[in-house]
Amino acid sequence: MKTVYSFETYTLTKLKLKLEDENILESQVSYTRYLFSKFLLNYLRNNNADEFMIAAFKQMIS
Repeated sequence: MKTVYSFETYTLTKLKLKLEDENILESQVSYTRYLFSKFLLNYLRNNNADEFMIAAFKQMIS
């Protein structure tokens, strides 16, 4: 027979695992966004975008 304590422990463990999964997902999304913005900045530089556009992009991503 399960006690209230064991049920609460089980529930809190499940919650902790879900929060850790969300944290990992947020980190992956953040890193992907960083890589993509870095790619776009390099693309702008390599394709002779004017400095105003590059400065605006830098301001937008900071």
